[in-house]
Amino acid sequence: MLAIRELWVNKTGNYIVGDSRYYQPFTEDLGTLFHSLRKEYGRCTGNIYRDTPDGTPDKIGWVFEKLAKYEDTGEPYMAETWVNYRYVKEL
Repeated sequence: MLAIRELWVNKTGNYIVGDSRYYQPFTEDLGTLFHSLRKEYGRCTGNIYRDTPDGTPDKIGWVFEKLAKYEDTGEPYMAETWVNYRYVKEL
């Protein structure tokens, strides 16, 4: 089963806004998931990698960014979202 975790960052203020626990997304297809996340979180600016014991990197996620506005003032800021994915037996 595919599970994802999201980390939300205010890139303008350089602080973490919050994160989610791992949860099962609506699809197991990484391509469909990527396009859905890109629609919600903006353009993809990079990938997330993890080093394996043999030294080769494994891709485990994406980084997205978009211009958002503060709810109280309406001022713009750059919102960044890090999405990690992994396959698990159960949540």
